[in-house]
Amino acid sequence: MILGDSDTGMISSSEPAAEETKGGSASAAAAASTQGPAQTAANKAMKRSLQLTARKIMIGFGGKLSNILIDEDVRKDGLLQTDKVSQIIKARNIQDLQVSELNNLISNMDHERYGFVVISNFMERLYDLAVETEYEVKLRRLAKTLSN
Repeated sequence: MILGDSDTGMISSSEPAAEETKGGSASAAAAASTQGPAQTAANKAMKRSLQLTARKIMIGFGGKLSNILIDEDVRKDGLLQTDKVSQIIKARNIQDLQVSELNNLISNMDHERYGFVVISNFMERLYDLAVETEYEVKLRRLAKTLSN
């Protein structure tokens, strides 16, 4: 279930993240067992970094990024060069968004290094990364309540 938060404009999901579910999925457990603890920690840190970057971008564009990317697709084939996507996001001058964070996100989205992204897939993955879990929403609200 997707929830909206009027306090921050963030979107959230009431489903727990895969690593929060009791026992996790079989494939996640198998992957974790073949990786060492350092690799697993690095993967979690990378995912957290991508989530924060995606959230900054989604907030910075206020839900208009998809339309902007579609408008920039001059051939109307649903593809956009990664350089162009990066240029569009940089032009927005999003507060606290570092160039290295954006480059990391773009390279993660184009992990095969084709040099382009499918706009609909890019937006879906960006949205999936930006979604807060129910746990994160509750934690943020608790912190806000305690600060008042």
